Amino acid sequence: MSSQDVATQFHLGVDLGGTKIEIAVLDAHGNERLRRRVSAPRDDYEATLAAVVALVHTAEREIGGGVKSTIGIGTPGSLSRGTGLLRGSNSVWLNGRPLRADLEARGLDVFEVSAASQAGLKELSFAMAEIVASRRAATPVS
Repeated sequence: MSSQDVATQFHLGVDLGGTKIEIAVLDAHGNERLRRRVSAPRDDYEATLAAVVALVHTAEREIGGGVKSTIGIGTPGSLSRGTGLLRGSNSVWLNGRPLRADLEARGLDVFEVSAASQAGLKELSFAMAEIVASRRAATPVS
């Protein structure tokens, strides 16, 4: 199996809420391979970012080390298309913040999804995997 096969074999979904942050890892067939949950650092944006990054890195190590994954994040609220800032979140410390950009600046490959409470982590992860696969297929390799 090539390193590219390993990189596309697992899909991570993060449910970022006001009281907890949960991650699920699915294999290429949609089977759950790992699930972890931590308390959300309430009212602390930087600590929230650090908690998400730590969960992702821990999950990547546990599923095989060195795996670089694309992550789907479900959040309360939505991203403004114009500014990229989160808005309408009941986790008010996330509002007005560039969540996706800040997580990407910390090395995560993020595709943002809103309304996490309306989609289970398995569905979120699988939906993100489909989005990533379609975007990769549409991107010419140089």
